[in-house]
This record gives sequence, structure tokens and C-alpha cells, in this order.
Amino acid sequence: MIFRKKKKSTERPPRIDTIVIIGNGFDRWQGLNTSYADFQTYYHEHLDEILKKLHIKKSKYISPDGTVEEWSDVELIYGDPFDPGELDNEFWNNFENSLADIDAERINLFFGKERSDLKDIQRSLRNAKRILTEAFCGWIATISITEEDVGYQFGDNCVFINFNYTDTLRKRFGVNEMREFHIHGEATDKKSIVFGHNRHPQEPEPMLATMGERFLGLHFVDEILYETDKHCQDNIQILCWFLAMNGV
Repeated sequence: MIFRKKKKSTERPPRIDTIVIIGNGFDRWQGLNTSYADFQTYYHEHLDEILKKLHIKKSKYISPDGTVEEWSDVELIYGDPFDPGELDNEFWNNFENSLADIDAERINLFFGKERSDLKDIQRSLRNAKRILTEAFCGWIATISITEEDVGYQFGDNCVFINFNYTDTLRKRFGVNEMREFHIHGEATDKKSIVFGHNRHPQEPEPMLATMGERFLGLHFVDEILYETDKHCQDNIQILCWFLAMNGV
């Protein structure tokens, strides 16, 4: 049995024969604010302090009516640089997939192809990545989980592959940390956090970089797309080790 009412038992723990995969719905069930809508709110509330921390300035944009507005590189790279504005709910609701939706042609047209323009493209792409990484890790760190006895427990025959960053299983279900593998890292270790899209692009083509002008701009976009991929295969060997250590 995977999930049952908590009761005392003196029986010998069974062999591991069940893998339980935990996703965001599990934390939402526990009343935690872990949706991308919550991340969207955090981003808007903390953007200015994040930019200050990273020493990144917003770009100024003059609208057709003469109004001067300021936007971060995130809005320029992942939105429409010719008509910048707050990213829509679709971007945030599908945040990880949205990271792969960079319009390279539009970015090239907006910035230009001169040497200084290409430097601006690379800087904005890098800044957008830095801002979102800082915001995402900062948001994850704010998710506070109280220790509670929820009245349920998982069977001793289970190990867990956890796609969440939280320690909900340990604090509320008494799961031994040796039975849990956080495939995308943990909130308690900022450097371990993995987030991004899963389009799995190929490595950037070096030839584009040597061709210069707009081709170099495309190369810079390819670099960011490759770096923001989750690279799930990198975790497979560690996952296999974890399962083997638990006798799976």
C-alpha cells in the first residue's frame, strides 16, 4: 500500500518495491503557494530590489505618445522589444516552457547588427537569465512549510522522486531524507536549484559565431536557450545511484 492512515506497527519494514513521483500538485494540496501565479506576484513585487542587487539598470522606452517607460531585460527578451510591457499571464502560467520562446529574429531586428548592437544583445540575454534565476531562487526560498502531523504516512516500501524544491515530505509525512531524491534541487541549497524548459536544443553552432552580424546574434540566443534547458539527462546517473542505494 502506498498511502494509508497512520498507525503504529512493529512489523519488519518491507522491501522497497514502489517509486512515488511527487509534483507540484502535492504541495498545492498542502496549501502551499507554489504555483507560477505566485511566482509572477513575487517577481513584480521584488524586481526593483533584484535589479539593484545585480547592478542591472532598466532600459528606457519612449511610447508613441511620448511617455517614457522603463523595462527590464526580461520584458525585452521574452516580450516584444518594439512594444514592451508586462509579460502576460500566459508567459507566467507556462513559465518553464516560455523560457524557450525567444524570438531571435525580432531581437536581431530590434537591437541591430553593428558590433555595439551585438554586445547589447548578449548583455540583455545574460541579464534576463540572471534576473529570472535570482527571482526564481528567491521565491522558492520564501515558501515556508510548518511541521505538522497530517495524519497520513507513506508505506515503508516507498522511495520518492520529488520534482518539488520543498521539504514537505519530511516535515509533514515523516519521510526519511535518504528515501527522497530531489531531481531539481532543494530550496535549502540555492546552487542545487534547476529550472528551465525541456525543449532540449542542440549545443550552439560555433560557425554562427564566426559569421558575425545577425548570425552572431542568433548564436547568442542559441547559447541562452541551451543554458536554460533543464538538461535532465545530467541527473539520470545520480538518480540511478539513489535507486540502487535503496535496493530498487
